[in-house]
Amino acid sequence: MATFTFVVLKNCLSVNGTRSLWTSRLLLASHLPIVEGSKKDGFKFESEEEYEKNIKIKILSASLPFVNEFGWSRQTISAGAEALGYPGVAHGMFPKGGIELIQYFYANCNAELNKILKSEALAIEENPAKKKKPPEVFVKEALEKRLKMMIPYKSTWPQAITLMTLPPNVPNALANILTLIDDICYYAGDRSVDVSLTQF
Repeated sequence: MATFTFVVLKNCLSVNGTRSLWTSRLLLASHLPIVEGSKKDGFKFESEEEYEKNIKIKILSASLPFVNEFGWSRQTISAGAEALGYPGVAHGMFPKGGIELIQYFYANCNAELNKILKSEALAIEENPAKKKKPPEVFVKEALEKRLKMMIPYKSTWPQAITLMTLPPNVPNALANILTLIDDICYYAGDRSVDVSLTQF
């Protein structure tokens, strides 16, 4: 069953015969790192939307240390806002509540893993003497790295999973998982759209 699901997901992640890393990033665009505003004469200009997005990201980032105390909740977001000097009611900027914090954390972990995998792939390209790992080993190690990122939130992760399985949250949760799978498969060497899992 898991293999079949993976094969189905694998086929959904392909475009024109090659694997692509953009797969579900469009759906997660609001949770990816911010692109800086335009610069003119050494000064950075942000639109109002970019400014608000930057504040939201700062608040979500500052909220993570409070997750173990308050869980994945509005209270955690309030604590993060207060830690930055914003009023606790700033949690109103996050109408979906704790799920926005979960999505931020998940997307950031995926982005961090992507950077790690990319740097490892570049290191192998630059040094041909370095052996490429077999796909099974590569996938196993990549998943271990990704799981280790969740260790600080191990005690509250069941709550996060529960929130991600609520119907309104499923599309973003699936997009995060698909992005994770796509990144790992891509850097493991799978660029095919073939159903066979031996195409690495």
